[in-house]
Amino acid sequence: MNDDPRQVDVLYMKVGQAGATIKSICNVLSTAMLEAGVLTQAQAQHQRLSAIKLHATLMNTKYRSKNDAPRETFDASQMLEKFGEYEFGSLAISHIALSSMQPAKKCNSPQDQNYYYQTVMRLDTSGS
Repeated sequence: MNDDPRQVDVLYMKVGQAGATIKSICNVLSTAMLEAGVLTQAQAQHQRLSAIKLHATLMNTKYRSKNDAPRETFDASQMLEKFGEYEFGSLAISHIALSSMQPAKKCNSPQDQNYYYQTVMRLDTSGS
């Protein structure tokens, strides 16, 4: 996550105030998983769980080409000038999916109901 808007290979937006709540949920879940022995301290450190930066990726040059060519940066300064303070709105979260980090299978189409990562547990947040 580069600080120079003229040379970026990933353009992302930060999560607003709700991010603190989501980060708290992540912390509670990772602590519970450590205490239950589902997650080891080494795994937590490897995944850098304490350094999670909640964001939404808008553009990523990693997917620009199909071969292993080096990533090309792009100048995002005009986009940031125009949309830097853009409010994307809010979203009610209906569930939280805990997923295995082992890829299940790639989605073949937007209509494919299979997740890229296999859901191990789903927590409904709707209250019903």
